[in-house]
Amino acid sequence: MDHNKEQKSLERFSEKYIKELEVEVPPLNFTSSVMDTIIQQEIESAKVYEYTPLISKRTWIILSTFFTIIIVFVLRTSPSSIFSNFNYDLNFPSINIFEGIKFFTISKITSFILSFLLLMILSQFYFFKKVFERN
Repeated sequence: MDHNKEQKSLERFSEKYIKELEVEVPPLNFTSSVMDTIIQQEIESAKVYEYTPLISKRTWIILSTFFTIIIVFVLRTSPSSIFSNFNYDLNFPSINIFEGIKFFTISKITSFILSFLLLMILSQFYFFKKVFERN
């Protein structure tokens, strides 16, 4: 019974308080201002997902031009004249990790390919860092 009295008194208090409140009338342009705000938020959220390429068009053009020049240079000159201008020793140091295993050897071309692959992987760190800094 005590619980019912508390609820009734609370109900009377809330009714009295609600009657004392004035009815609020929204401004005439309330709906349009709410819709403008929603549209503005949609536009801003659409900008977040805007696609930006990892490598710019200018960089692709420079790289393709560079490789085209190298290929044309190699095809135009004879193999002996290309390497006769350079006096570099391109031999890698001998590493005998697999000394006990005689059948496992790494050729020079494989070591060049692995070195190039390592260079490509390391260069991607630079590009990914730029992408994450932009975002």
